[in-house]
Amino acid sequence: IYLPLKERNMKLSDFRGIFKSQLIRLIRRENSAGDYFIFNFEIPDGLYWTPGEHGIFTFPDNKIRGKRFRAFSIASTPDEAVIKIATRIGNKRSEFKKGLAGMEPVDFIKLRGPFGWFKLPEKRSRLLFIAGGIGITPVRALYKQLSAGKYKIYSSLLYVSGEHIFRNDLDDWNGSNVTYIENRDEFR
Repeated sequence: IYLPLKERNMKLSDFRGIFKSQLIRLIRRENSAGDYFIFNFEIPDGLYWTPGEHGIFTFPDNKIRGKRFRAFSIASTPDEAVIKIATRIGNKRSEFKKGLAGMEPVDFIKLRGPFGWFKLPEKRSRLLFIAGGIGITPVRALYKQLSAGKYKIYSSLLYVSGEHIFRNDLDDWNGSNVTYIENRDEFR
């Protein structure tokens, strides 16, 4: 979302979640397309987030070599009853992504957050979302939030990717305003 500087007011409350951490349990892992994976985690009691926020994920045993944490946007809304994240897990996997790909239902990961300021504006607006590849994850949550009809926001989405994950959701919620582009050359 691009908002003029005068409208992008980060607040201290946008970072409140950074001080909270908890273990969350994997419910389901799915290979959505190609090397894109979606992970659905159980929501612990009392956890709430605003669509567009992200969290810092670490493995509780700290056996990961190299970078031991990753930030992931949360692709779901609280009313969906899961914490949904997505990532691309390629052939050259980091230790962290190997650990993530190897998770089974009932395994736990640690979540710090959610927090962030990538949220829908509160006033009537026109928005143009541009997402590439896995960058669609926070936009999916925002589109789900828009589909509830509480906001007076007109939005369009340009989604550039060889694999359009969450396409069915986006079409169900706002298909007429989504343009799917297959590659970056076509986008340019």
